[in-house]
Formats: sequence, C-alpha cells, structure tokens
Amino acid sequence: MREALAGHRLALVGGDAREAVIAHTLSGWGARVRTYAVEFTTLCPLPGFHRSASLEEALDGATALVLPLAGTDDHCQVYAPAWGEPVRLTTPSLGRLAAGARVLVGQARPALRELVTGAGLSLRELADDDELAILNAIPTAEGAIALAMDHLPVTLHGARAVVIGFGRTGSVLAPMLRGLGARVAVVARQPRGLALAQALGLEPVPFDGLPGALRDAVAVFNTVPAPVLGARELDALRGPAVVVDLASRPGGTDFDAARERGIAAILAPGLPGRRAPLTAGLNQARVIARALLHDTGGPPEPASTLAGAEKRGGETGHGT
Repeated sequence: MREALAGHRLALVGGDAREAVIAHTLSGWGARVRTYAVEFTTLCPLPGFHRSASLEEALDGATALVLPLAGTDDHCQVYAPAWGEPVRLTTPSLGRLAAGARVLVGQARPALRELVTGAGLSLRELADDDELAILNAIPTAEGAIALAMDHLPVTLHGARAVVIGFGRTGSVLAPMLRGLGARVAVVARQPRGLALAQALGLEPVPFDGLPGALRDAVAVFNTVPAPVLGARELDALRGPAVVVDLASRPGGTDFDAARERGIAAILAPGLPGRRAPLTAGLNQARVIARALLHDTGGPPEPASTLAGAEKRGGETGHGT
C-alpha cells in the first residue's frame, strides 16, 4: 500500500503537530505533499514533504486541500495556533487548486462551506467519521485524566468521578477512570447509554439527577456541547474539585460561576494534538487516505518510520 496515494497532490494548511505527522505519513504513501502554516515538529526529523513559502505555493495545482479538524473561523481564517500571522482562505486562493479538487476538514462553518461551493469544489467533513472519532477519543480521554491529575490534591483512585455524556468520548473515558480505581458515575440522556454504563459496572444517572451525582465528586468531565454545568450544578460540588470540559467551544460549563466558587474549570479542546500528536496524526492520516481513495480498498497500513516510533513508545518525543 506504500504507493496507494500516487498521483494525489495535496496541500496541508494550518494545524498543529498532528499535521506534520499527517504530511509525513501521506507522503510516505505516495502523495506529493506541500504544507503551509504547519507547526514543525521533531516527530518528523526528516520530512518527506515540501514546506511552502506561501499559501499560494502550497495550493497551486493541488488535487485536495487538507485543513485541520478545527477548520476555520467565521471569516475563513484557518486554525494555525503556532503560526505568527493569520492564514485566510479566499476565492482567489482556492482558485489555485486543480479543477474539481476536494477540501477536507473536520467540520465546515457556513463561511467555509459557501466559499468552497462558490469555487466549484467538493467538501468532505471528517468530524462525523466514526473511525476517527472513536480513535481520537483515546488520546482525548488520556489527556483529560492527566489534566485532572495536574489540578487535584488527591488521587483519582478511590475518588468519585462524574462523566457527563456517554457518546464516543464518554464511553472511552469512563472505563479508563474506573480502571484507575475511581468510583465513576455516568450521566446520560438516552436509556441505551444508561444501560451500557450499568453493564460496564458504572453508576448510571439520568440527566435530571446530575446535581445529586455531583455531590462528593472531585473530578467532573463534560462531553456535552450544551450548557449543563451552571451555577446550580456547580453548587453541588464540595471540597477540592476540578471540571474538565471536553465539549467544543464554548463548552458546557459556566466558567465564571466556577471561578467565583473556587472550582478549577478547564476548557480542553484539541487534546489529541496536544497530548499525543503522533498517535492522533497517524489515525487522522488513515482516515484522510480512505477519504481520498473514496473508501475503497481499505485504509493503508501506517508508514513504517512513524509506526515504528509509536510502537516503541514514541521515542522521537510527543511534544505539547
């Protein structure tokens, strides 16, 4: 499968350390890859891709534009936290892509959708891809637990932890917490989620029982992208407690109310890229490759150099 992407000319624009791993991996599978505004990382000491000097150079003739999962803002400015200047997509810049090129992104905001459609290009959103979402839940869960540990004066072992939402992330996170010896309650709306939590040996709590579930909790993890932790719910917390909000911005927590109550509350999007960019980048590269190949022939195996580093425990370093 090493040359599975031969003939594909890709432009990777923006992102964090994951994108360098993605670029290296896709080039290892035969694609010609140019990058712009991609964070350099020692995870790829010998990059097999071209680092462009300008956005226009990166886009010129590309058959696909790969954007970060975080995508763009409402003005089509690309997520590029390590870049010193804004990177904005426009109709002229997209006009440099090859005719019929595809634009791949996590989730497209209306402005990006309109821009891509107006340029006569096709849009592929990856946020709802089950494979990527489930695989990303693993570094997200590990990162969330690490954040909680950093802010707690007690161990999670023997402590009460509450996971709000039992979707892709919650269903991975809750068993991890239980494996650490925490007493885990799962707050969910759907009977299926509550039944699954019970089957896994977790305490199932319907959503109207959230305030009661929070009593004596020292760690609360929210995965629901809606206001669920307001002043009333936060008042139920006693003693040292931390809230790790994993929902997309602006999260589901009243952060001002948490601050007033002396509760450490952290909005933590993008944990896969911050905590495990090598693993997250490899996972994302597989899904991108499958999308480029129209989901035929199965995903390629991991590129040998990066896969080997991951199996050895990431000897090249994960970074932040």
